[in-house]
Amino acid sequence: MNRFFRTFSRLFVGVVFVFSGFVKGVDPLGFAYKLDDYFIAFGMEWAMMFSLFLSVMLCAFEFTVGAMLLSNIKMKFTSWIVTLLMAFFTLLTLNDAIFEPVPDCGCFGDAIKLTNWETFYKNIVLDVFVVIIFLSRNNYKSSLKCFTQWSLAVIYFVVLMLFSFYNYRHLPLIDFRPYKVGNKIEMQSDADAVYYLQYKNIETGESQEYISPNYPWNDSVWLSKWEYVGQRVEKQGTEQEFDFVVETLEGDDVTESILEWENVFVFVSYDLSKMSEKDMEKVGRMIHEFDQNNIEYLWITASLPDEIEKIAAYYPYFNSVFLADGIMLKTMIRTNPGLVWLDKGTIRAKWHQNDYPTGKKWTEIQNQIR
Repeated sequence: MNRFFRTFSRLFVGVVFVFSGFVKGVDPLGFAYKLDDYFIAFGMEWAMMFSLFLSVMLCAFEFTVGAMLLSNIKMKFTSWIVTLLMAFFTLLTLNDAIFEPVPDCGCFGDAIKLTNWETFYKNIVLDVFVVIIFLSRNNYKSSLKCFTQWSLAVIYFVVLMLFSFYNYRHLPLIDFRPYKVGNKIEMQSDADAVYYLQYKNIETGESQEYISPNYPWNDSVWLSKWEYVGQRVEKQGTEQEFDFVVETLEGDDVTESILEWENVFVFVSYDLSKMSEKDMEKVGRMIHEFDQNNIEYLWITASLPDEIEKIAAYYPYFNSVFLADGIMLKTMIRTNPGLVWLDKGTIRAKWHQNDYPTGKKWTEIQNQIR
């Protein structure tokens, strides 16, 4: 086969795999959420506990395969791996396109959004080049020794794995979402939100979804057998880039007033029950600084009222609590809880719970507010 086509195919597929692994690796928690969607769609809720681990491993593996193609190392082995991967992805995305178990496969994370059919067609194009790579696998030669080639592969994997872990322990170094720092959150228009609450049976593992508020929230027997998993929102009407809708505990929409607030710090927690005592201690120290400097703060969560009451009874500084969609909160910031600085709807800064501003950074923020 023509050397040009062999080389082009290797480089093209390699770039796609490296890019795909990188943009998901920069946001491993986001890819873990996508894996959760697949597990729920295929009735594999038991696997959700492994989502984050699989996210980091799969991103590192995909990146490594792409880097091996670009480096022209272990091509016989790599050609088999990339062929098997593309066969699996092609069948999976065909299933997604026909049956739509999930609205977006997330193959390029939040960097590039494709419909399920677009993703399938993209894979068909890639398959053409993968076939060329596979048929030419014996023609690729490397001047590097076998040990050096395997060493490079291990280095690629470890580097991307550590990179993903860093982004998980902090915030993504590159934010591809609408809620990135510097963006202004716009009010939704011509769109009504429908909230779906997701519950799981403690005994059987069965999942059930209810349209809020039409669920047996006042049935104590039912509540003892079912646990709250999360919620999702569907917008009816004009599609909007932002799905930012905030309500009081009584159900009143306060989105507009929050977006008009100057220099308010928002603690975002999609699930209060997943916060540890150490998390709350960090929050308490931050709130002490807010109180000392007369800085406004509030909470936005997707947790149910009983969980909110439980936290409020134990922590006196847990107040000014509002409700929002859990998926929106997960999109807004990749940590639970996280801190967002809003100034008239503009996102001035965001912090992971491991990186709340202190010392010189906090002094600089206070000077900007004054």
